[in-house]
Amino acid sequence: MANQDFTTTVNVNKPADAVLSALTLGITQWWSHDFTGSADKAGDTFTVRFDKTFMTFTVERANENKVKWQCTDANTDAPGLDVKDEWIGTSILWQIEPVANGTQITLTHYGLSPEVQCYEICRAGRHQFTASLVSLLNTGKGMPF
Repeated sequence: MANQDFTTTVNVNKPADAVLSALTLGITQWWSHDFTGSADKAGDTFTVRFDKTFMTFTVERANENKVKWQCTDANTDAPGLDVKDEWIGTSILWQIEPVANGTQITLTHYGLSPEVQCYEICRAGRHQFTASLVSLLNTGKGMPF
């Protein structure tokens, strides 16, 4: 089976600059309240935590149409996982595209594919927190961890 990186696309009723703001300055409003560092410009580093699980990223790009994070450290603490650092070396790309009545957001998590042990757990998490981002942008209230 060819490598199939996790990808999902959603639409929100906010302009692209609001999406960029949520992905750079508003992470605590949709992903995790346990956030340290900064994510608003290239070269910044940040960590998000979910109890014993954490991911540390370096921001590679943050502009009006793309936000890209490279994972530099991670621990996925979940039952049944033998490999807890599979996120290290993966990257998350958010593509931001203005469309009629809002913005289309395409999330691709390069390296999160069915071949990795955490795929099902992490895929569910990607969907949960993408839904939280959509909720934040469409209603003003996200559902962060």
